[in-house]
Amino acid sequence: MKRISFGQICLGLCLISVALPACQSQKEIPWQTFAEKPEPFQPSPNSGNAWDEYFLAANLARRATEKFSNQADLRDVEESSYLSRVQNSISIATRASSLPCNADFVPHDPFKPRLEHEGLTAIGRGIGIQIKKAASSNTASQAVTPIITAHRIADHLTHGDVQDALLGYWIASNARQQAAPLLDKLDAGSLNRIGNSILASLDEAAPSSETINNEYKNMLMGVQFVQDAHKTQDYGLLTTAFYKQAAPAIDYLRGLRPQDRPRFFTNFAAEAKLFSEHAQSVADQPATERKSITFSGERPWKRFSQHLFEPVLTFIEARDRHIARSRLFALTCLATAAGKSTGKAPLDFTNLPPEASTDPYTGKPFPYQRAEREFKIYSVGPDGRDDGGESRGNGLEPDITIEPAPN
Repeated sequence: MKRISFGQICLGLCLISVALPACQSQKEIPWQTFAEKPEPFQPSPNSGNAWDEYFLAANLARRATEKFSNQADLRDVEESSYLSRVQNSISIATRASSLPCNADFVPHDPFKPRLEHEGLTAIGRGIGIQIKKAASSNTASQAVTPIITAHRIADHLTHGDVQDALLGYWIASNARQQAAPLLDKLDAGSLNRIGNSILASLDEAAPSSETINNEYKNMLMGVQFVQDAHKTQDYGLLTTAFYKQAAPAIDYLRGLRPQDRPRFFTNFAAEAKLFSEHAQSVADQPATERKSITFSGERPWKRFSQHLFEPVLTFIEARDRHIARSRLFALTCLATAAGKSTGKAPLDFTNLPPEASTDPYTGKPFPYQRAEREFKIYSVGPDGRDDGGESRGNGLEPDITIEPAPN
């Protein structure tokens, strides 16, 4: 056996003592915290807060309509049954819509289902059916409250995050589409009530900054999700969550050196802030004056960013469309009411606050022409060009009009 000298033993111990701190320092690079796991939101009964009541109503509606949960659309023969199941929830939401709305916002895991949204969608569907039934019968006045309720819910939901707001915008748009055939059937008093109520509802919507700030909290939840998956090397989870489009970003994480991890996630989270600040800066500008968000340098997290951060830009586009179409619908109701009362549509809308007739795409008044009772009003849309109200039958391009009646 080869003898080992005391000197060699000492040298070996010294080398080990030098090597260990280096290994330990590599393993012990701290993991950053970008978002704490929040306690789930629990709505409070009888709080006097519309936000609580909406979510309580949504829970009831989701359970009541489970039979239809896998159906994207309802058949005509199913609508009465569906409405009877969701009627109680609609009644709760209708009463809630007249209450003050203060959201106790809780950030969301970006990949967990939003069960309350299933219930709110059911309520929106039910409201649409109510309006549709009124339009197909001689009970047009019964559509007034549902139309107003849909808009109040929509504007109240902007006190949440982007997904809340987008769902609210759909509820209002669906109500307007179902109401389109009713405008000629409603009396002047009902039309005035609808028009003025929708304009008042828009005034009660959350400022864009509130929705964007809430969405920023969700963005950080997304950053935390990606880091947690990387920490456990659960790249299959990331593939499931982001699909194959994120493969380059996932592959980058697989090869990420531990010492480079803090910088990667710090910069990833900083981009969430960049999206949020950009959205804040442009949300209330006329669409034609907005500049696009720009980036510099390498962005290996780009595919994650597209999924987690870009929805805030989608929100701004949807908000423009909601404001434009809500104002157009309200003004159409008011002009139609004037025609029924006086025989002539109004010359202009100067009796209303200026923003009521402002096109959010240009910051200027909506194009409006009238001849006796006949009138035309529309938005020039995102391109900022006046195409004379041409919208190719869908009300969306190139100019924007109110939703056409369903086929």
